Amino acid sequence: MKVLVYTGTNASEINDVAAPVAADGQSVIDLSFCGICGSDMHAWHGHDERRIPPLVLGHEAVGTALTGPLASKRVAINPLMSCNDCDFCDSGNHHLCTSRELIGMRYPGAFAEQVMVPDANLTVLADHLSFSEAALAEPTAVAVRVVEIAVRAGAAPDSAIVILGGGAIGVLVAQVLAARGFAAPRIAETNALRRGMLDGIGIAGSYDPRETGPADGSVDLVIDCVGTGGDPRRRLGDGAPGRGDRPCRASGQ
Repeated sequence: MKVLVYTGTNASEINDVAAPVAADGQSVIDLSFCGICGSDMHAWHGHDERRIPPLVLGHEAVGTALTGPLASKRVAINPLMSCNDCDFCDSGNHHLCTSRELIGMRYPGAFAEQVMVPDANLTVLADHLSFSEAALAEPTAVAVRVVEIAVRAGAAPDSAIVILGGGAIGVLVAQVLAARGFAAPRIAETNALRRGMLDGIGIAGSYDPRETGPADGSVDLVIDCVGTGGDPRRRLGDGAPGRGDRPCRASGQ
């Protein structure tokens, strides 16, 4: 089968490799779509020491199960693999499992025709959901999670919300907020092309935090979708958000 291999900093190539063979408790997935995560780009640029070339990257994937209990079903892949046998896993906190792995990190990823993953990491897709839409499930889960955290922290539909960063996660958070009935947030974004894109698709009002702050200057909640260090209150006004792909964190102001 064909795979796209990250071979070194700013380098990749398409290779032929043997198709995966399912082990016990695992399924082979014929892949249809795989998103390009910010972490994939960081790795490709040589900024992730955990992803050592040669490596097949990619983890935001969907396809059709070829083997296993869901054979012939359309599925989305949870790329986080855990032991399912520790205190963290038993409490539902699989992301804290000390034995966790991620496809596309030290385990072959989904920039390929097929990938093998644990049966437990598969979710059957609804019939009305296209593969191209379902490929957004993994990053959208990040946005859903952070909005749930914000609601538990007391955010209300009329809260004045600022999102730091208008990249993929920032846009998804804005869309999840809209789906939950929240007032449109403001998005602090230093990149003019992204601001134009945000305005064009009607996601939310955007502004350059290096030049101005939120329209009325009053903010109830900041959702950081940039992930750099520093005080988010400073970045609302005269600071410039940096680049990163860490999951969002919500902080009340």
